[in-house]
Amino acid sequence: MAVTTKRTRAKVAAALSTMPDEYLLCRDPAYKHRMNIVNDMHLHEGRGKYADVVMYARDNECERCGTKRKDVFLCYTDDTVEKIRSSYQYPKDYMILGVVQGIKPSVLIYTEMMERVKARQASRKRAA
Repeated sequence: MAVTTKRTRAKVAAALSTMPDEYLLCRDPAYKHRMNIVNDMHLHEGRGKYADVVMYARDNECERCGTKRKDVFLCYTDDTVEKIRSSYQYPKDYMILGVVQGIKPSVLIYTEMMERVKARQASRKRAA
């Protein structure tokens, strides 16, 4: 989904300008989060309609930004397994407050990345 309003676009651009490079990489649709398994396939207690079924969970953590993801799997009586959900817990300064979750401001992310590359190149030229 595109970043729609000028106000939202400006807010996202301002927030991205202060984020660490690692956060930008994780927001980049080509790179996404680099997840490592922290706790592999352990029993997970289901609730509600899943209270009486066997479920497993896998805990993951992004090595770049620290985002945590829990994947939950449902085990059927025929021994097949299906991932039924993933939940995320983001670092405090990762989210852009006031912007609807799910907006993918990739154009703004790439623009910010390029500005940082240009700044580093200019800095190297001045130092040489």
